[in-house]
Amino acid sequence: MSEFQEIAHSGGRIELHFKQPDSVSLGFTGSGPSGMALFQMGVSLDGKKLEYWPLGGLDMRPPEPPSPMVPVFIISDREQCFGRSCPKCHSYFRTNRPAPVLRCPYCSHMDRNATFTTPNQLQFIHKIRESYLAAWNEKRSVTIDLDKLADELPENRPAWIYSEERQQYSYECPSPDCETRYDILGEYAGCPTCGKRNSLQVFERHISEVEEQLDKADDALTDRQEREVEWEKLSRCISDFEAMARDLQGQLSLLPATPKRKRDIESMSFQNILKANECLQNWFSFDMLYHFSDDDKTFLNRMFNRRHVLIHNGGRIDQEYLDNTGDTSVRLNQKIVVRSKEIRRLLPLLRMVAKNLFQGFELIA
Repeated sequence: MSEFQEIAHSGGRIELHFKQPDSVSLGFTGSGPSGMALFQMGVSLDGKKLEYWPLGGLDMRPPEPPSPMVPVFIISDREQCFGRSCPKCHSYFRTNRPAPVLRCPYCSHMDRNATFTTPNQLQFIHKIRESYLAAWNEKRSVTIDLDKLADELPENRPAWIYSEERQQYSYECPSPDCETRYDILGEYAGCPTCGKRNSLQVFERHISEVEEQLDKADDALTDRQEREVEWEKLSRCISDFEAMARDLQGQLSLLPATPKRKRDIESMSFQNILKANECLQNWFSFDMLYHFSDDDKTFLNRMFNRRHVLIHNGGRIDQEYLDNTGDTSVRLNQKIVVRSKEIRRLLPLLRMVAKNLFQGFELIA
């Protein structure tokens, strides 16, 4: 599926039935084989107030509004998702669950469902409100055939017939009790319904890809230099861990803390894995290196520092590396060579430290 592809409105027919002596009811008939979903909003007659009205069973009704309001259905796209726009950071995402309260998957802002209404959906809401008022004032029923309008005016359709846009990555919330699907820019995000971060989920995907590439290269490459180049590439799995850790670091910086502590959290570097772990233990009382032997800690610290040398120093040992690791197996200015056995030892250790970090974060957040 292409990213940023327009996903059309699921279509259907909206019916505003005028009933004697003075009432108008809202109805909707879906169309098309792709399926659809909807949720209900209430908009004030002047269009200035918007509320989420949960759809209930036969014996349930929307809450009584403080002033007359018009009911409106927000209809999904053809993938049964609804576009949403964060009222704080204004970022766009899609979700299949329009809960009463939503969280922005990007900035974690939490607010009422209605505040996440996109500009296009707002135009649609006002069109229905105007049609409702016309049915009321003119004592007649009004039908809005969305499919007919889309077919007859493909290049010049009304602005209020909205579509949504597929983003870069789609996820299912890893929480077994949530079942929310959401579609975002970038990889790391939180579930719009329950807030659970997908950080470990994303990292596990990356580490599995590295394992597959390692197995293929081990079987296919025989030239020593080619193998060394490939192992050096695969050491990027450390960068994958650091990306996951920075995502959780950003969330930890949102917790209540003194200005100094917030600055300390924001400036913490996971390139120095031992120092970062010491900070997390002191600040939040969880241990990323829980159940690690001293030998594993030493190896992990060396690999993190070697990755730093590979990226920033052309792979040549500098004094900073020697000071940070105490590694006596290499000399100053020596070119680092990464071995496949080191990558195979590194991967399960990264999995363990990532899991410990994520579990520690969830205990707090």
